[in-house]
Amino acid sequence: MKKYSFFLASALMLCFTLLLSSCDKKQMAYDRLERFTEQLEKKSSTYDEGQWEKAADEFNEICNEVDKYKSEYTKDQKKQIRKMKGKCQGIFAKSSLRDFLNNLEDLKDEVEGALDELSDIFN
Repeated sequence: MKKYSFFLASALMLCFTLLLSSCDKKQMAYDRLERFTEQLEKKSSTYDEGQWEKAADEFNEICNEVDKYKSEYTKDQKKQIRKMKGKCQGIFAKSSLRDFLNNLEDLKDEVEGALDELSDIFN
């Protein structure tokens, strides 16, 4: 009888350990997304191109990690995850738009310079 009790206790401990391990990883992924979102909000205004690329890679990695545990999150956690992802995507989009507009301004200056040069030929 002691033999079976020991086996049962060992099996329960193993199940409990696996359950806690899964919860820890789920919470770690959630916390990582939360920290990343806060960092992106605070520091992204000073990012250079390399930092943006690194941030995009990290964001994708975090999203994949969070998505692994999607079915295990509560309704409120899922809502917060969607908000954090949306906030990050908005920051990325804003940066891309800013870069596009800066490039457009540079192109405008180049076209004006070329037109000025060409107008000298025809005058």
